[in-house]
Amino acid sequence: MTLPDLPLRRLSAACLAAVLAGSCATTNLPPISAAGPDFEPARDERRLWDEARRQERQMLEKTTLYEDPLLRDYLRDVAERIESPGLRENPALRIRVQVIDEPTANAFAFPHGSLYVHSGLLARLESEDQLAMVLAHEMTHVENRHMLRLQRRARNRQIALLSAAIGLSILLGREQARAVDRGHYGEAATIGVLADVVIGLGLGLVFLAAINGYGRDLEAEADAGGFEKLRAAGYDVEDGARIYEILLEDAPDPGSRVEQYFFSSHPALEQRVASAREYLAAHPASSRSGSADPTRFARRIRPLLRRYVAQLVEAGEIDRDEAAVERLLDVDPGDPDALRAFAAVRSERARQAESPERREALLTEAVEALAEAAASRPDEPEIQWELGVAAHRAGELARACRAFARYLELAPGGQRASLARDYLRELELDRACEES
Repeated sequence: MTLPDLPLRRLSAACLAAVLAGSCATTNLPPISAAGPDFEPARDERRLWDEARRQERQMLEKTTLYEDPLLRDYLRDVAERIESPGLRENPALRIRVQVIDEPTANAFAFPHGSLYVHSGLLARLESEDQLAMVLAHEMTHVENRHMLRLQRRARNRQIALLSAAIGLSILLGREQARAVDRGHYGEAATIGVLADVVIGLGLGLVFLAAINGYGRDLEAEADAGGFEKLRAAGYDVEDGARIYEILLEDAPDPGSRVEQYFFSSHPALEQRVASAREYLAAHPASSRSGSADPTRFARRIRPLLRRYVAQLVEAGEIDRDEAAVERLLDVDPGDPDALRAFAAVRSERARQAESPERREALLTEAVEALAEAAASRPDEPEIQWELGVAAHRAGELARACRAFARYLELAPGGQRASLARDYLRELELDRACEES
């Protein structure tokens, strides 16, 4: 399949995805929690839940979940802390949180209680309070029956939904081609998978929840409900509300055009930031106790953050990668993987440096970071290879000799062994290794 074919193929599927069953039933619905254990889904609501479960299964066949048992337990704990008693008491519905291994910043909920957070959004968060806000927002969509309310409006919105689906299919095709042109094949693959799953499979409910949004009024209601859940659970509402500022800071990045589309049908991020400030001004006594263990979030998110950093390196997102690496090093300054990522960012910055002095300084930082990583893992050949290359670029030829020689000791039949021998032989002929 060629790239120009993508928008047309997804366009036809998007047309199917946008057509949802309408209803003349009322959209003025009480929250699920209001009835507690006595809640009974409406007849069309049961059909909606059944369809949601079917689409969820279909989605999971085509997406990859990020598997981390301790992170899964942690997300469950946070969700239970913010879940209202009336929602928890309902035997017909169970809140479950899972992570999709996808570097974009997004989260969505199915009406029967399944919440999904992209690994890329988790990697951008700074605290458990912000995580709680994301989950509380999505949980409010479930509790307030937003999907049912939206479906009952759908007959009058089909044209709008179709236009949104067409716009997304065109944008995704263009962005995938743009990523390929830049040589960012990992990014192109991510865009392609995302489009295939949401649009290509005709998953109308996922399309609404994850991309098109519930509309400004219901999104604003989910924000307000999220703030209330944080306050009731004792989280820091002010810090939780900062998630919108983080997304706003991230949005202008040229590499995040697809992500901007995700938020285009939600209230503008500037408006959401303003709404959060209004809420905080109206509730000055909001609890600010936050997480009982402020380090728990950083520890649980660290493995995911490492993977996110690797995805950014592959996609060539240097600015975003640099910020993520700094967060990793804040948690553990001696983390060898974070040091290697730091060195990769510094090497790329050196390549872009305008002055020889700046280039030299950046390369020196890269070499020192890799030397620290190598000292921590002296028997890992790949670190020795990276150190050798970085030292050679920095003009530290004796150190390059030692690193290449050590690589060959550790991996004489390794993937880069032949190249390492060539580099080492060149350095020996230039007498650079005599200093080592």
